[in-house]
Parts: sequence; C-alpha cells; structure tokens
Amino acid sequence: NSPDIIRMYTNDPFRMYLCDDVESATGFDFKGDIWDQRVSKAYTIKGKTYAVHYNNTLFQQPKMFMYRRSTIENLKMEDPYAVWKSGKWTWDKFIEMCKNYLQKNPNGNAWISYNGVDYMSFSGRQLIEFDGTKYVNHQDDQEVVKALQTMCNLSAQGILSRAMRDQKVYQQGNVLFMTFNSIALRRTNSNLMEAKSEDELYCVPIPTIPGRENVQEYSELEASGIPKGAKNPAAAYYYLRYFYDADNYNPDEVFINKQAYDVYKACRSKSQVFCNYDSYILVSSTGSEDSSAYYGISSYAPHGGSVAQLKPELDKIKPNIDLATKKANELLAKFK
Repeated sequence: NSPDIIRMYTNDPFRMYLCDDVESATGFDFKGDIWDQRVSKAYTIKGKTYAVHYNNTLFQQPKMFMYRRSTIENLKMEDPYAVWKSGKWTWDKFIEMCKNYLQKNPNGNAWISYNGVDYMSFSGRQLIEFDGTKYVNHQDDQEVVKALQTMCNLSAQGILSRAMRDQKVYQQGNVLFMTFNSIALRRTNSNLMEAKSEDELYCVPIPTIPGRENVQEYSELEASGIPKGAKNPAAAYYYLRYFYDADNYNPDEVFINKQAYDVYKACRSKSQVFCNYDSYILVSSTGSEDSSAYYGISSYAPHGGSVAQLKPELDKIKPNIDLATKKANELLAKFK
C-alpha cells in the first residue's frame, strides 16, 4: 500500500531509508539546474539521492525573524526591514535593537527563540553531524559549545525569553522578535493567523553571523522522496517537476505581503541550506516521540542556564547523543 511520493521534512537517515534513490526509482536524472542541488546534497548518502525539491519554488521553509509593525511604531524604533535593506542588519545590530527594546519595555520579550539552540543552528551546526561518511557526536566541538554559550549569555542579559516558539505571546504584542518558520507567511497557513488577519505579521532575515554569512537554516528542509514499493514512480517525477514550480503560482496569492516574499527570496538565495535534525534522530533512534527527554539542552538557555554549568548539562545528555549516533550509523551501514 505504499504511496508514490512521501513528503520529507528533514534529512535524517531514518526517513531516507524508507525511500529508493530517486534516479533508480524514476529513471530520470535530477541533476539539472531546475532541481535544488543544495537540497539534493543534503539528502544524498553514498552517492545516491533519496529526496529532491524544485529550485524555483515558493514552497520551502527558511527560518527568519517575525515582528509586529505596531510594536516598532509604538516604541519609535528602527524598522528591522529597513535596516536589513540598508545592509546594516548584523548580529550586533540585532543585539542593539533588543537592548533598546528592553530599555523601553523592561517586561517585554526581546527575542523568542525557535528551540532554545537557535544561534547554533543559525550557524549551521548541530550536536549530531554527518561528516560525509558517518554520523558523529559533535557536542564537544568548540564551535557548538561557543554557540550554546552565546545563547546562555543572551539569557543572562534578559534578551532571550523563556518562551519558545510561543504564538500566543507573539499575538499579545509584548515581543520584539520571534524566530519562526516562513510557512507562516503563506496566506492560507494557520500559523500566526490572528497576527496575519490584523496585518501584524512582518519579517526580516536572520542577521548575518560572522564567518557563516552564506548559511541559511530551514526549520523543515522540504523535499519529496519515492518510497520503496511506489507503483508509479515515473509519474511522480512529473508531479514534482510541475507542482513545486513557482512559475505556476502568483506570489501575491501565496504570501501575505510583498515584504514577506522579498525576505523569502533573500533567504532562498543563500548558498548553504541547513536543517537541524538532532531531535529527529534522537526520536527515531530511541523509539520515543518525546525528544525533550533526550534533547533537554534545548530548554537550558531559555530557562536561565549559565555558561558555567553548560558543560555538566551537555555531559548529562552525552549517553543519549552517543546512542542516537550509534543507531544512525548502524542504519547507515544498510544503505547500498
């Protein structure tokens, strides 16, 4: 009873193993420019690609910062979008704006993170990394540790909110920035619908991080795979070829406003796409649907975790990360 196509939203091996490689399954070559080779690379194991996505598409999910226009206007702050368009939208500028906001609104939420490890993911780093041949526990990698320390420092400064991806808090208006998925910018998507209906959903790209300017994190790395047992894999090729093509859609009907589309295009232009699959591998490898039990570091910084205690906190989850890495590599050995 296998379908002909399955939607993939992360390039973890447990999902890819459900699929045949796309070229063998369909008989078509997916190496042309019309296919997003950045996505194909992420879904490639041992030289075979297990999921693809169209290059010219309106349907990807880069992360960005959401803000309410009324918040900016009421507090007489700089418009983040205008700052970005002027070429001055850096991480330091973001911190400056957060501090300015807290001076004007001490009880506000300067920044609501997506999952508590945002800076690490924005940089294109994660606890479990695929080095091209195997999965490796990178929780002791200095760049990973520094990124998590950055989150702790932002928490200590009061910039990082305890709330994570909290749409209700955003709706209440006591927020400057919230990391969120660009899928909310689609007119018919249910996320942040109240803000959209009030014309209060605006966005700006993630500010540039020194040395990682070309990295764009995606909350879900949209792709489609051909599952084992598909009955019509050749027909699936044509569906993928035309369904995701942006030329078949009117952007004004897809996105809530022109600013949203402008930011979306800028995010899509980054040369490196990245999707953090740590929690997915942890869930799949342990058989538990609750990733928080294994990925507790995500709540550490937002709840006031200090730099001094970060190492012991990471040591607590090391057995779980090691187990997940081991399970992922055991599955990797089964890929032909």
